[in-house]
Amino acid sequence: MDIEIRAEAVMEGKDYLALTRFMTGGKNKNSMMMNILLLLIAVVGVYADFQVNGKMTFITIVAVIAVLGAFVLPELTARRFIKKDKSFIGHTMRYVFNDNGINVLDEQNGTTALHAWGNIMNMYETAGYFFMFLGKQSALLIPKRCLSAEDLADFREMLQFQLGSRYENRTQKSKKAK
Repeated sequence: MDIEIRAEAVMEGKDYLALTRFMTGGKNKNSMMMNILLLLIAVVGVYADFQVNGKMTFITIVAVIAVLGAFVLPELTARRFIKKDKSFIGHTMRYVFNDNGINVLDEQNGTTALHAWGNIMNMYETAGYFFMFLGKQSALLIPKRCLSAEDLADFREMLQFQLGSRYENRTQKSKKAK
């Protein structure tokens, strides 16, 4: 392709929250459906428990705690990370996208990493981000705000060329087009 795109973004708390939310509910297309089903089962269980026993039993309490944990715990953990851990928030990330892969430089930490195209497991595009998965639970994010409209179009073309089916565009436009 012989295109090189350079970009940079200062990482914000909202970026980490977006990554956490994507990892817990957005990566798998069926996650939201499963969470809603789990919530519905818990509500029906509580209702049935009250109808049969007149009170909540231990099993129902555990089910409600599990449902709340599935919905609330990732969000609370991410918010706590944002407040306490400064190894990500406020750092300027510099990106270079080219035929070799995606090079990420974090100047504050003094780290740089080249992620060769062949080592990228999946790349997902959402309304505000690109989520790059290097493994099932190892991901990096690239905020779209760091790319101009022209660079964004070139980057999408590069992703389609380099990753093929490992790149998935999940923006509203792609859903309407299907």
